[in-house]
Parts: sequence; structure tokens; C-alpha cells
Amino acid sequence: MTSTQQSTASSSEARGETLRLGTVTYAPLPNGLRSIRCSGVEAVRSLEFLVRDSSWATTPLRTRPHGFSTQTNLHTFGFDFSALDGSIDGTVRFEVGTGGLTARFEGHVLSDVELNRIGFVLLSPLVDVVGKPLRITHSDGQTETTEFPQAVMPSQPATDIVVMEHSVGPVELRIEFSGDLFEMEDQRNWTDASFKTYSRPLSLGFPYRIAAGETIRQSVTLAVRESGSSTATKPEPAARPVTLPEIGLVAENGWDDPDDTAAAITAIAPAHVIWRSPEPQDGVPDHLVGATPLDLEIVLPEGTEPGDVSKFAVALSDRGIRPRRVFALPEPYLKSYQPDGDWPLGTTPEEAADWARTAFPEAEIGAGMLTNFTELNRCPPRSDQVDFVSHSTTAIVHAADDVSVMETLEALPQVFASARTIADGLPLCLGLVSIGMRTNPYGAGTVANPGGEKIAMAMDDPRQWTRFGAAFALGAYAAAAEAGVASLSLASVAGPFGVTRIADGKREYSPLCHLLGFLSKHGGKAGEVIGALPHGIVGVSLEGGAVFANCGLSPANLQTADKGRFWHFDANAEARTRGTPNWRVALSPKDSGMVQLQPFDLVFQELEDGA
Repeated sequence: MTSTQQSTASSSEARGETLRLGTVTYAPLPNGLRSIRCSGVEAVRSLEFLVRDSSWATTPLRTRPHGFSTQTNLHTFGFDFSALDGSIDGTVRFEVGTGGLTARFEGHVLSDVELNRIGFVLLSPLVDVVGKPLRITHSDGQTETTEFPQAVMPSQPATDIVVMEHSVGPVELRIEFSGDLFEMEDQRNWTDASFKTYSRPLSLGFPYRIAAGETIRQSVTLAVRESGSSTATKPEPAARPVTLPEIGLVAENGWDDPDDTAAAITAIAPAHVIWRSPEPQDGVPDHLVGATPLDLEIVLPEGTEPGDVSKFAVALSDRGIRPRRVFALPEPYLKSYQPDGDWPLGTTPEEAADWARTAFPEAEIGAGMLTNFTELNRCPPRSDQVDFVSHSTTAIVHAADDVSVMETLEALPQVFASARTIADGLPLCLGLVSIGMRTNPYGAGTVANPGGEKIAMAMDDPRQWTRFGAAFALGAYAAAAEAGVASLSLASVAGPFGVTRIADGKREYSPLCHLLGFLSKHGGKAGEVIGALPHGIVGVSLEGGAVFANCGLSPANLQTADKGRFWHFDANAEARTRGTPNWRVALSPKDSGMVQLQPFDLVFQELEDGA
């Protein structure tokens, strides 16, 4: 191909496979670029064009690609688009060279529209970035030297950004933004493994209206160069001693099918079930009474009085239900609020904790949030008032592709460490840690997913029932163990986060069910975490054995222990174990040795003296 020829992007390029220009490599995406590297160092995780609607859902774009053009030391590509039912159309163009890239966008508003965001979003990685210096040039020409935060920051680490300059190991970056006011947020709040630079500033309010006839323009220019010096992060040690967290399950109205619940509890033997009561007067289903230790999450609607919580406690006691842990939270706090925004009036989380203490004097009383770490970080509890702190996580707040979901495992250790700091010495007893979104603090509700697709902010995620879901759960469990988390739930007894169901008249069990059954009996015991998140093989060793998962997107080799046996849980094993709660009866063990794990494969290992 000569220096001026053009060609349509190949199928490999459309899939986002890596392209190279000198020392710069990147992967094209339908709406941007991913994994922008210089001499192998990840300088930018991604740069994408996005439109977010008034509920923060990412709006699908109807696009017409321009085609892929290659010239000497320059790649150009882009697309025309239409969004929000034709309310906005425009053009996006990317130019990538040996020294960086430029992205431009021009949009035309055809009818009045309300949205929360439109334009480029740049993600900076965490490795060799967290805690490192950052230089910002503001719109008035003034410069500021700061740093990427070490602890997860509830507010914006940087605002009013025209230029940001920093290094990633030996690579120096200069990134210039134009066309709007840009700011940065710490996406670890939502377990994204990145810092996000975006427009428009949240302090200007959202959603915001753009009138018909307006034209929107933006550009982002990235320059990269090698400094010659390296500050690369040292590799993690091979194994780290930990105390293994307890495994629980969650339940609430609509997720409490008696047969599914009984099958899940029998297969997993969880340390507890966390029942979420949407109102104090809503009782616990009979089939959960006595099935396993019960914890309570009580949502207090506006107008709830302390006496309502006490009556609920008496009603439970009359049925012989004495919960071990109780966490009460006013319903308005299921939504998210900016740190400097308007917070709810009425009952406070502190008052709710006091009411729970009075109503359940024998229980451990919790505080925190029933949603994400984001909300806990913005509204930390009083640690002198309660006995434990809680929050939940979801992996698909902003993106739902396989790469982004597995990358959240990179952020979880830092999220949990920041939560431990907030807990100030109290146990961290987490709620649901999952791929799918249980509740949406940022909009009217979760995104419907009748087609079972991989989409952000959906409750139903298809990976819940696959080896991917189990591999993700093991990575999350390993991160929780390293951070000293006391307990967490990785599934529900039934419903969208369930682990067993009836299909074609027969009961099925998911790979996650098999994993949790293997782990659950070891809660509170000593173990080790092996491997490094997020990519490659991650494992947890425990009394008499271990379990490993390939959380990467490429095959990886695992050397099993010299003494003992192991079971390779691959795609074939996933199908063979679907109809039984005991994977051992469906699979044949192998002697110790080397085994190649495909992405999301698991290995269960037992030593000779193991159970």
C-alpha cells in the first residue's frame, strides 16, 4: 500500500485489534480508541465519543463509518452519527500519528434535547498514575500542580481543565481539550479502573437542554513521548496471607422463590442471607426463617417513625427471627448526590442507625450505603455509632464489554482499602458485589435488558450464568480478602443474581454456584491470594486446596500443586455440571501438572490431605 492509498477498515480493525504507528499502538473501537500505548506502556485507557441521556444511560448511536485511511505515519478514521431519535447528528474524526493523536467532533442539534453529556471521554489508567504528579492548565491560563489521588476521591480531583500533563512510567503525556469545560472524576468510585476526564462540569447541573439550531464542537489532542527514565510499578509478591471473607447471599421481594432459595442454600451453605425489606412492615418469607442466619437491610420510606421499626422488630421476634446484623437507611439515600449538592431532608442515616439500635438491641448495627462505594465515599458514617460498615458494587455503571468488566477487578482493591479507611477499624461487611446493577442511584431505574445483552446499568447480565461470572466473582473475592473485608455476597438466593433455576423442566446450577459452594465453608479461616489483578490467573488457596480463574482475555498456563488432584472447569465442564449441584460427580480429576486455561476457565484443586 502506498502512502496515499485508502482502504475500508478490515474486520480485524473493526474488532479493535491492535494497530501500530512507530512506538504508538492502539485498538480502534466503533466510537473511539482503546489501550493507547507508547513503547508498550499504557498511556491512555480509552478515548471515546459518547452521548449520555438524562438517566446517564449511554445512548446508542446510529453511525456511518468513513472508512480507514493509512498515510505515512498517519491513520485517520471516523463516522457520521445520529443520536437521540435524530435530535442530534454530526461527525467524529480521529487522526493517529507516531507522536499521539487528535480527535474532533462537530454536532448539529436538529430539535430541542435534554441530556447529561455529549462529547469525548478520556480514561487514564491506574498503574503508575495513582498518587503521581499532575499539572493542569486552566481556562484563565493559570497552571496548577497537583496529583492523582491515592485514596478514592469523592469529588473531582481536577476541574476547569484546558491542558493536563503527567507521566506514566517513562512516557510523558500532554493532553489538550477545547470546545467545552472539562473536569476529571475518580472512576474508582464506581469500580472503573481509571480516572475520567469529561465535559460538561457536573456543577453546571444536569440534565441540561440544548436548543435546536445549536452547533457543538470539541477536540482532544494527545502528545506522547518517552522521557528515558522509568518508574514502573514493582510486581506484586506471588502469594499474600489473608483471612478469607464470609460468603453470604442476598434476597428481597421478588427474588425469594422458595424452591430456588432452598436449592441455592443447600448447594452453597452461605454464612448468612441478607434480606432487604423495602418497608419495616414487610415481613420475611417463611421459607427463609431458620434456613440460615439472617441479616436485615431495612429501607425507611419518608414518614417512617422510630416506632415503626420497633414494631417490625417485635413482629420478627414473635416469629423467632433474631437477626445477627441490621442496617437501616432512609429511602432517599438510595439515590446519589454530589458532595457539594443538595442532600435529602428528613430522617438522616445517623437517626436510622439509632432507631435500629433501639429496635434490635442484640444485633450488630451497620451503616454506610445500600448502593455503591460512590455513595459511601460521599456520605461516610459515624464509626463511633455502629458496629460495621457496608456498601455494594456493580461492574457495569459506565461500560459493559468483557474487557471493561474484568478491568474493574483492578480497582476493587483500592475501593475496598478506601472503604476500610472510612470504616475506621470497624468490620467491612459488604452487600451484593456483582456484575449487574441491583439499583440505579443515578436515574429512574436499571436499564431493561429483555434481549440478554451486555449493556451498562442493566440488572440482568448474561454473564451471571457463565464461567465469566464465576471468574469475575473469584477476582472480586480475592480483592476483598486482600483488603480485609469480613463478608460479602456474590449472588442472590433467586432472581436476577441467582445461581440456580428451572430450565426446560430441569434444575440448573451455574458455575458461580459451584464456586461459592467451594469457598463458603472457609469464611473466617486463613488463606492466601495468589496472582495479580486484573489480568491473568488469580487464585485463592485455602485449607486443603485452592481455586484459580483466568480473569484475562488470553490463554494462560497454570502449574498445579505437586501433590493432589485438580478439576479443570472449562467450557465443556460448564455444560456437564449444569444439572448437578456437585461438580465432582460430573467431572474427572487429573493429577498435578501444567494446565492451560482459556479465558474465564477455573481450576479446583485439592491436596492429598484435603477434604
